Amino acid sequence: MGGIRHYEPADAAEVLALHAKTMPAQTPAAADYHEGLYGKSMFDNPWSTPDLPSLVYEHDGVLVGFLGVVARPMTFAGRPVRAAVSVRFMVDPASRAGAVAAAALHRRFLRGPQDLSLIENANVAARRVWEGTPGVVVVPLGSISWSTTGGPGPDPGGSDHALDTAALLERIRSSAAAYALAPVYDEQSLGWLTGFLEAADYRGTLRCREVLDERGGARGWFVYHANPDGYNGVLALRAVPGGARQTFAGLLRDAHVSGAAERTVGRLDADLLGAVADRGATLTPGPWTFAYSTDPRIAQALVAGDAFFTRLDGEFC
Repeated sequence: MGGIRHYEPADAAEVLALHAKTMPAQTPAAADYHEGLYGKSMFDNPWSTPDLPSLVYEHDGVLVGFLGVVARPMTFAGRPVRAAVSVRFMVDPASRAGAVAAAALHRRFLRGPQDLSLIENANVAARRVWEGTPGVVVVPLGSISWSTTGGPGPDPGGSDHALDTAALLERIRSSAAAYALAPVYDEQSLGWLTGFLEAADYRGTLRCREVLDERGGARGWFVYHANPDGYNGVLALRAVPGGARQTFAGLLRDAHVSGAAERTVGRLDADLLGAVADRGATLTPGPWTFAYSTDPRIAQALVAGDAFFTRLDGEFC
């Protein structure tokens, strides 16, 4: 027999074993990070709430499925809404109950009390589950990745400087103000998030910076992991009108001067299309972003590009 129950700290060892079966081989540093993720961070993050627990599926007494859930406060058209993000959705590929577990966990997740359900890092298996659900929409630009190599290119001019938590919070709020759907942070929650991302040092060094033009005017800002050994993973990049090319160039310049890899990867955004095209970046589908809401207007804001939504706001781990 099988069934769903809430994820508990005592389940962490079994979930880590499931992770090892379903995810690519990882370094010792990554293994340490995931031990902290499943054993601690899924429970002590600033958005943790008893009515949106992570879920496990057991079959004949064995844990064969996991669906992490992280609540995220947002606003839609000026009113508070609550999003729930699906994190590390996985089932044991060797279990005969795997397909049943995946479907059951997914259904339970969507039936939660949240206003908006999201997955923004869906692999092929998760994509099949979400695509088969009535009312689910794919977020087009959030499901396309760009990748560029070859160093920083021409000097964009201007300069850049580091952003601390308070300054990054101000930049996020300012950038998000133009959108119908936007995340809600305060210094405590954003400080927790950046600290969590800094601890993921197997991905590189977390860098949060603002790009300025030659006269000291702000052009945009970015957050990414500068990784000398693999690729630089962009978590967020936003620019003022007309500032995308200089901000994008500033990101590549920062990666170069910090000794990071020449390859930089991020998710596509409408404001970045020109800068990415000028660079000759490669575009590839996935990982996939899907959304579901009982209020279709909320999900459609993501589809229509009327949402401030970055990798900081999704499956941050």
